Amino acid sequence: MPDYFQKAVNATFYANPVKLQQLIDEGHFFERLLEDTGLLSKPFPIWRIPQCWEEAMGNDPNAYNKEDRDTVRDFIQRNQKVKEIFLNTFHVEYSPIDYQSYSGDYFAADPDYTQEDIVDDPIEVLAKYGTTQQDVDLYCAVERFEYPKVIELLKQGANPYSPTCDGDRSSNAFWRIEVECSHLLTNKLAFAVYPKEYERRPVGWEECGDLVGWAAHEKMYRILEEYNTCPEPVYDD
Repeated sequence: MPDYFQKAVNATFYANPVKLQQLIDEGHFFERLLEDTGLLSKPFPIWRIPQCWEEAMGNDPNAYNKEDRDTVRDFIQRNQKVKEIFLNTFHVEYSPIDYQSYSGDYFAADPDYTQEDIVDDPIEVLAKYGTTQQDVDLYCAVERFEYPKVIELLKQGANPYSPTCDGDRSSNAFWRIEVECSHLLTNKLAFAVYPKEYERRPVGWEECGDLVGWAAHEKMYRILEEYNTCPEPVYDD
């Protein structure tokens, strides 16, 4: 990747609107980045980066630990300015991201995976925990990041807390997404909270894939929270 390519990607990823605008003003921004950064397995435009940060982090600094709120607030504001640069300078259209198309770049099941590829135990075994075929269908749709299908199944009453692994009550749709959200939050939030320690590191496939994955998981978690109608089980251990 040419040096100016990397500088533009880094300025965008680390939410540095001043550096990004400088590159544009000095004629050092390659507009083909608006089509593809070359960082992921499918075309991924540079302006999707601030959109992913927004989806992953949300817009409420008060949702974070008290000691992180000021730096998170600063990052959110800078990221919004980066997003506006692409909007105002290049008139990009921030359409919804097709996260499923990037399933090979983060922790997700292939869109073509069947139930047998995703869930090891047959429904006859899982039924003793109260798991229904509809619950298994929900788990598979969550693994494949089929957002419309997940919403449909939740509206029909599918239970995201139903176990999908014999002997493991924590193996369910909510747990699957929640654990990865927590993992990615812990690893990726550092880029926002402690940018000086990271901003010289070249952004590559791993950083970009993790960001896309975090955004995809946070979107799924919000859907599970919004459309779920089943109570979280309480176990007597």
